[in-house]
Amino acid sequence: MSSRTCSFHSFLPPRLFFFKRTRQTTNHKNRCKAYVKVFSDTLAMKLPDLLERFLADTDVTRQLLEISTLVNVESYANTQHSKMFKKLLAQFRNAFETHSDASVLKTVAAALQHLSSASHGRQSEVVSEISSLAKNLVSRLESNEEEEEEEDKDVSKLLCLRRLQFLLCWIDVTQIVTSEDTIHTLENMLQDCASDIKSDISIRIMQELPGVMTLWYYWMSRVDEEEEEEKSTWKQGIVKLAKLLCDTIHNTEPSTDVNVREMLKSVFFALNDIRLRLAGTYISEHKHTEYSTNKTTTYVQVLNF
Repeated sequence: MSSRTCSFHSFLPPRLFFFKRTRQTTNHKNRCKAYVKVFSDTLAMKLPDLLERFLADTDVTRQLLEISTLVNVESYANTQHSKMFKKLLAQFRNAFETHSDASVLKTVAAALQHLSSASHGRQSEVVSEISSLAKNLVSRLESNEEEEEEEDKDVSKLLCLRRLQFLLCWIDVTQIVTSEDTIHTLENMLQDCASDIKSDISIRIMQELPGVMTLWYYWMSRVDEEEEEEKSTWKQGIVKLAKLLCDTIHNTEPSTDVNVREMLKSVFFALNDIRLRLAGTYISEHKHTEYSTNKTTTYVQVLNF
């Protein structure tokens, strides 16, 4: 007998060996699927409580929100688990309304977009939560409560703008709230800031406001394509926005202040966004008639309007 050690599989006919390996692979895949389901179901049950427990910790909250996309929403299909899903959405909203950190706001908005776009039995609950969140943000922008101090009111609007911008980055909320009233509110806010750009709160608001307005017009343009050009609401508004942004640049004095530089960066990004994504050649036709000052026209020409 040869000293060479022979494998048991060498005595199996090739066809039988193939089926044996296939069965092993199938069993391995089934076990993996079972493990994934157990992990997803366990995470689905524990995640709402973990988010509630670590809500004050920005880093932990962000990481928990990131892994929320691993949860299979069907884990909440059972009627007994519906309360946990509602609690999960409530914790998403709490994190969004509590934190001002960009990474947390971005992750919450992305998670809500993921849940709203996926096909599952609780999609309507997600859409309802997004609708409530968006309406609350817009209503706080439009509110003029006399009981609230002026400084607190400005800070509240600043935070609302930041949160609304991240929500708009992922979700179209222009169909949820009244666009005309919201745009009117945002335009008035922009005019006030442009005329008083030296104040600290105006500079901080202008770091967020241009991004909100360009995103809002972007979503409006997605459903406004069939309207005639001269009647298109978003195209009329985008020209007005570009002019106000250029006026803001014109009224801003040279400065080394970090907030001023961030504000100008936001304005330039918004103008470039208008050129690249929204208006295109439409504003090119209006650049000589819309903008009168040399300084403003210079900035517009630099952006190739």
